[in-house]
Amino acid sequence: MQSFHEAKYDVVLTDPAVGVGAMLARRLRVPLVFNVRWTIQGEAHLLIAPSPLSYIPFTATELTDKMTFLQRIKNVLSYNFGMYTMSYITEPNYKPVVKKYFGPDVDYSTFFLDADIWLMRNDFVFEFPRPTMPNIIYMGGFQCKPPQPLPADLEEFVQKTQKQRMLEVWIPLF
Repeated sequence: MQSFHEAKYDVVLTDPAVGVGAMLARRLRVPLVFNVRWTIQGEAHLLIAPSPLSYIPFTATELTDKMTFLQRIKNVLSYNFGMYTMSYITEPNYKPVVKKYFGPDVDYSTFFLDADIWLMRNDFVFEFPRPTMPNIIYMGGFQCKPPQPLPADLEEFVQKTQKQRMLEVWIPLF
């Protein structure tokens, strides 16, 4: 820790899949930036943004934002099971460290909520509509390879399909 303090870092950029980066930022008293989609506490949006379970599907339920009453019940039960798992499996591993170095009145989950910027590794265009927060920056696709040209036969198929679609759109207008 002494070498970290002497280095006088300006920011901690970390992946919150493990909670150590958030604790380090708090200990060094520097801004915290998450490179995130998932945290150790689950899907990032559910932690930091209002996420009404009536229309925001919980992770791994394979539900959409158009849920029936029974699907909403499934969503709430899945959420409660996820929070139970978090409380009894993940947090107990971090609580002793937090209590020792930050005091008994500090809650482990506040380390995540205090992040200054969330670099969200997804594109909101591909997500269900949901509330978001002003300190979230979407950067979907930054890990993608540059595009390559399509093979000739596939390019020909795409061009034919586009021409056919244009005809289907224009013919009804006349």
